[in-house]
Amino acid sequence: MPHLLVEPLQARCGPILGEMAAWPSCSTRNARSQAGVFLGSEIPSGAGLLLRPASSFLPDLDPGRLQHPTSFSEATTASDRAQLLQAEVEAARDAADTAEEEAEAAEHAELLVVGLATIFAGLAWFTTYKTWQLYQRWLAMKRRKALCVGAARVVTRCCGDAAVVAAQGTLVGRSADRILARMLAQELDSRAGQLRTLDHRLSLTRSNMLLASAMEIHQARMPLARSVAPTPSTHRATAHIQRAMDPSAHGKDGQIFLCASLACSGMALATRSRSRQQSRHALQAQASPAAEGEKGRSRPRVAVVGAGWGGLGAAKALCENGCEVTLLDGTPQPGSGMQTPSGKPFEAGTRGFWRDYPNMNATLAEIGLDESELFTDFTESAFYSPDGLEATAPVFAGAPELPSPLGQVIASFSRFRRLPLADRLSITGLLLAMVDFTRDAKTFEAYDRMTAHELFLRAGLSQRLVDDFLKPTLLVGLFKPPEELSAAVTMELLYFYALAHQTSFDVRWLKKGTVSETLMCPVINHLVEQHGLTVKGGSFVEGLEVADGEVTGLRYRSRSAGSGSMQTVQMEDLDAVVLALGAGGLRAVLRGSPEVAKVCPNLTSAGSLQGIDVMSVRIWFDRKVATQAPANVFAKFSALRGAGGTFFMLDQLQADQQALWGEDEPQGSVVACDFYNAGALLALPDEEIIRLLADELLPSAVPEFRSAKAVDSHAMRFPGGVSWFSPGSFKSRPTTETPLRNLVCAGDWVRLGSREHGAKGLCQERALVTGLEAANSLARRGILDKRRPQHVLQGTYLSR
Repeated sequence: MPHLLVEPLQARCGPILGEMAAWPSCSTRNARSQAGVFLGSEIPSGAGLLLRPASSFLPDLDPGRLQHPTSFSEATTASDRAQLLQAEVEAARDAADTAEEEAEAAEHAELLVVGLATIFAGLAWFTTYKTWQLYQRWLAMKRRKALCVGAARVVTRCCGDAAVVAAQGTLVGRSADRILARMLAQELDSRAGQLRTLDHRLSLTRSNMLLASAMEIHQARMPLARSVAPTPSTHRATAHIQRAMDPSAHGKDGQIFLCASLACSGMALATRSRSRQQSRHALQAQASPAAEGEKGRSRPRVAVVGAGWGGLGAAKALCENGCEVTLLDGTPQPGSGMQTPSGKPFEAGTRGFWRDYPNMNATLAEIGLDESELFTDFTESAFYSPDGLEATAPVFAGAPELPSPLGQVIASFSRFRRLPLADRLSITGLLLAMVDFTRDAKTFEAYDRMTAHELFLRAGLSQRLVDDFLKPTLLVGLFKPPEELSAAVTMELLYFYALAHQTSFDVRWLKKGTVSETLMCPVINHLVEQHGLTVKGGSFVEGLEVADGEVTGLRYRSRSAGSGSMQTVQMEDLDAVVLALGAGGLRAVLRGSPEVAKVCPNLTSAGSLQGIDVMSVRIWFDRKVATQAPANVFAKFSALRGAGGTFFMLDQLQADQQALWGEDEPQGSVVACDFYNAGALLALPDEEIIRLLADELLPSAVPEFRSAKAVDSHAMRFPGGVSWFSPGSFKSRPTTETPLRNLVCAGDWVRLGSREHGAKGLCQERALVTGLEAANSLARRGILDKRRPQHVLQGTYLSR
């Protein structure tokens, strides 16, 4: 029996015995192929089934006969040769496995090197661009310095001329304009501190000389027997002053000196007016009460429609301008919070406050609110998927300050739990695109026509990076997936809240109450008490009245105090109207305003834009649940049906537990959940939404929720509740000004044109800024009191 196997084996091994000596010089892959001849087939790479033991072919062969030869020349039997052949093939397999491991390591190293090289190339380009921007700013600063020096010389010359005029007491007593002098004195009083603390570019001596000369003019004026009406010369001087006070025109230092110099020039011009002409104007002013205002009133009358942050910003700036302001809103009591049927506090959407909110912070400080009492510390956020924790967003404040975006990349490098390095490095192409998209208006419009998904493909982002991180971020930041968002607005959001500065993404939350009760209500109360603001809640504007190219009045529906039925009320004799509405509210107003729709095609285009469905849910649990971060995002959950989701641990953010539970005894965690792009969820009953959260989504993210039971809950739906920045929608969004000169718009979706502000995206800061700018626009065009200054914005303007 043995010889029957040995003979065929020798015949089969013979042809390859002569080739085995050449194997060491062959590649590992060739060795695999040659060894495979023994089995009649190619040996698969890494298979581990290279050869069966020779004993399986020779079951009757006596193992004792094997002499363990060390070479084929010493092998005398087929079994020896087969065993030696097996050893050679095993060695070839081991060498091939080692070569595969080395090749794989080399591929990883090559990928890392290429990725790092791409990042540093992008950073080098980005740094070059930023250096060029700094150089341009330096040149602008030099121009402003020259302007300030020239203005100071004009001031010196004008103050000298005015001092001469002031010495002629009789002339000043007869013809000085009391109104302009008082205005100048008040302005200089308020800016005296700034004049004394100017930097080294303008000496303290010049500042003191300016202040002293201007005060000398003010003190030298004599009491007049009757009021002196402003002359055309003083009107022109006041217009010069208003322009000089525009911060976008001259910068901070140039603004102060040009304001004072032009005011002094206006004083000198006013004092040279003929006394007879002034006396005649004074007599006419006394004889005609209508001289106090164009429509017989001492204050311009303005209606603000909408009591969100855009409406509050407009109302604030208008009140400070001396206007008689009426604020109309559909909520019964603007500034008051909502409650659940069981008496617990409720809010539509949990809103964060980012570090770059300078106008919001300044507004709250002006009414005496302390930030430390209002907001939590800046906190981390977490991203959860069905697999668990995916990533955490750090707090960048306190980390080493590095050039952006290098600081963000380094700080967040270890924050991703599952996303591979290669996928994270693929974002480099998007960083380079961000340097390009604000280059000019044409480039911006090209990006606006593109979807964010198409942008990600062109930039080479990996599908996993988009699915695991960017898509969930956009669903809760701009409330739509990348396939339905403008690429331009997407880059604005990512840049200004993640990449502009290292600390741009730092966010904090309310320490107590709701946004309406804690922040908006104090602002409204301040305006009511200090400026006489009129607030009309439960009022729905039905239409605007137009005559002679201006809005003259509006109609609104309101519930009658006596019968409780809805009735239409007419507001007439308006000087201006501010529409601080979203697309849905704007459509409702335009339906009853055919004349406005006729002459304002931009408003009808804006009203045609669609909104995004939102759902807000709050759940009270019977026990405390600990989470890694108080603010969290749901990512990649199929149960969301395409919606974006967030959940906030209010019991971790707000120390006053009793306030969260209303009249009930506090028990456990209180969770606020918000769903965006939630059209597929709105039709579900409340019980199903609560079950989805309490039994599926929350336990998948944080397993401790499995042992917690919901003791109370409430859900509210807001169809079309927020703006949708769809591809190509930029041109359809409303602008601050409209073809009707006294009709302006406010809101986070409003375009500001040449006065575009740093605040971006759907945020409270941007809404507030657009409201302030809407009032400033009316003041710049002379619709309001020309003698009062505009509201000075905090932060930066951006040109496009």
